[in-house]
Amino acid sequence: MSPPKVTKDLQEFFYGAAESPTVKPVAVGGVWYPSLYSVESDSNKKVILHFHGGAYVLGGARQSECGFGADILVKTHSAMVFCPQYRLACYDNGQFPAALQDALISYKYLLDQGIPASRIVVSGDSAGGNLALALLRYLSDQNDSHQLPLPSAVLLWGPWLDLSVDPESIDRNKNSATDYITSSLARWGVESFVPLSMSSSHPYISPARNVFSTNCPIFIQVGGGEILHDEIVTFADKMKESRGNRIELHDTPFAPHDILLCGELLGWEKEAEQAAQASRVFLESQGI
Repeated sequence: MSPPKVTKDLQEFFYGAAESPTVKPVAVGGVWYPSLYSVESDSNKKVILHFHGGAYVLGGARQSECGFGADILVKTHSAMVFCPQYRLACYDNGQFPAALQDALISYKYLLDQGIPASRIVVSGDSAGGNLALALLRYLSDQNDSHQLPLPSAVLLWGPWLDLSVDPESIDRNKNSATDYITSSLARWGVESFVPLSMSSSHPYISPARNVFSTNCPIFIQVGGGEILHDEIVTFADKMKESRGNRIELHDTPFAPHDILLCGELLGWEKEAEQAAQASRVFLESQGI
């Protein structure tokens, strides 16, 4: 399924952080789970806009790559899930803000289907969690003339929050023996994604260094055995301190990075399902 082409009317939504002299918006594809959205039969269902992980250089929206997590979200939330095939940074025209442009197009696509923002939940695992936060920040930073509504909530699964960290520190991390993330993958992702003209600590690239206030409730899952554990917990604590924020942290004991993506491969299916159930309870507590 392809979101709309970038028309003149749609172009007006790309400004500020989403604007670039070299990286231009394009139409991107996506996959609906469990089936194509139907206005007639699905108009009362929650819709989850989910961004896959992969350090901005790997992964995709198709069943073979994203299906395990998407299926869990469908089942747990009784929802429709739309996974965009956003541009990867290892290809031409894929550096920042390409993924943010694709996320914005995908969100606008859902709104154009007649799906109200009150029924849309934005979700992302690992780098997809980074992208979900970038989209939320962008929607929060909009000026009044181009206002798009905020989604009802955001779900983050082992989000990659600080791209300014030296990749070599991964090998020295206390959880390096219980996780699968490598310094070479992190370096590839950062060097591919971050333009030379930008700092890797930019608010839209490293949200861990740039917390913000939002009216949108946020659920964050982290694995107790993952390399990003302390970084994610610190971010959650700082976000909780920001006035008005509603943050829920779900810490999965001993789990490696991103069990929503890799739980099936690594034997953490049960824990991934439990984390998804915790996210459902959180949304219900927020009236969503």
